[in-house]
Amino acid sequence: RFQARLDYARKFGDHNVSGMLLFYLQNKVISNQVPYRYMGFSGRATYDYRNKYLFEFNIGYNGSENFARGKRYGVFPAGAVGWVITQERFMRGVKWLDHLKLRASWGKAGNNQGIGNYAWQAVYATQNVVVDGSGSKGLYISSLSNADLKWETTATTDIGLDMGFFDNR
Repeated sequence: RFQARLDYARKFGDHNVSGMLLFYLQNKVISNQVPYRYMGFSGRATYDYRNKYLFEFNIGYNGSENFARGKRYGVFPAGAVGWVITQERFMRGVKWLDHLKLRASWGKAGNNQGIGNYAWQAVYATQNVVVDGSGSKGLYISSLSNADLKWETTATTDIGLDMGFFDNR
């Protein structure tokens, strides 16, 4: 397993910017000595202005040998925005409300679990058969190939309101 990460954070007056890049590679041997590889890149960029207006963007690019060539990689983006309303001037006189944030996010995730290793390939097996009165081994397809297997994807949207009252942030 190999992983490399690069982080960045900087403040420019009222502006805060951060970012992260990640590369990971996993080589492992699973049951019956079958090798399996999984790799990916991930990135995140965030920006906020005065801790009031919040923006985040994420991207993942993952590859798995569970899928045939041409279907092995998937791109999975996500983003979020937020507005900390209690940071606005018009909220300064409200003593009982310590924190009020409106937030929304959308993201796409990918899954390659439960598919089985190399499930996109046909599996061959042998069986004893009788040919012309004598025993022999015959070869047959025990599992059909499915070159159309691809990443299972799910998109999620969230909208929320975070609140804190009476010194409970």
